[in-house]
Amino acid sequence: MKQHTPKPTKAKEVSPARNLIKKSPFRTTGGAFIAGLTPYAAQWESYLERYAIPTFALCHDVQSILSQPFTEDYKDSLGKDRSYTPDFLIKTTQGRELVIEIKSLRFMFSDKALDIHIAIANHFLPKSQIFRFCVDKQIEDQPRFNSVKLLFRYVTSNISKSFADTISPLMSNEPIAISELTKLAKVGLGDIYALIAQKYLTIDWSEPLSKDAYVSLPNNPFKGLEIDDILSCGQFSNLLAELAMGIRPADKRLMASAQIGRRLDRSAGAFSVITGFPRTAPIRDLKPNEHPARSAWDRADQAPGRRPSKKTSN
Repeated sequence: MKQHTPKPTKAKEVSPARNLIKKSPFRTTGGAFIAGLTPYAAQWESYLERYAIPTFALCHDVQSILSQPFTEDYKDSLGKDRSYTPDFLIKTTQGRELVIEIKSLRFMFSDKALDIHIAIANHFLPKSQIFRFCVDKQIEDQPRFNSVKLLFRYVTSNISKSFADTISPLMSNEPIAISELTKLAKVGLGDIYALIAQKYLTIDWSEPLSKDAYVSLPNNPFKGLEIDDILSCGQFSNLLAELAMGIRPADKRLMASAQIGRRLDRSAGAFSVITGFPRTAPIRDLKPNEHPARSAWDRADQAPGRRPSKKTSN
């Protein structure tokens, strides 16, 4: 009797739980593959997720970035079955696994959103993975945000370790200006940016990045950017940490401030009067021909290059 030998099964390839690029052909989606950091292309479906990827990629303690890593079932505040797919799963060099949800701050603290976020957070509490929120205020924190956008261009540059080793002897125990280092090493500005992006050199992330900025070897004295630096920055970080623990924040005043959103970032202008417009009388009344046109027909002659026909009476 012929013995049946089972065929060996293929190992399942690592892939996202939801392939955004294939499932959302009419939405603005994209992906970024970074060798050694992303087992598959880290996909994004929003502006914030797009810039969260380079921010995480430049963190010295981030070991891998997985987008849309899995889908889990949970129960909402009413006990109904729901499903949830996190935006990212970040694995760190310390062995931590962080489940990251990317959100705009202004949509975090409405009553409906709070119920959803608390239910999801409570689902992850018994698990070994750490659940965290990351919002626009943290991703766009300046001057770090501009530095991230600049350095991410050099993350995949072809920089060998031997080249990095030739730079190290030129560094002292004190930080050195990038412009001075380029002269000593006889390299271009892009080469130094590539060394920073690939974590051979470090910068002071609280200062703008330019040729006049200072660099050092890692932890000598500048330490590399870490994931907790992102998640703990900003005045709303404590609110977000509470919410990620499944706790409804008690600071209603701060939550109300968070819901104002980007209006807090607007600079003063002609229409951003703090106390309202003055109620003084106008210098003179408008003449009849100075009143704004009320109907579309009357406004038509104001269009550039248009000479409308005259009205005809019936």
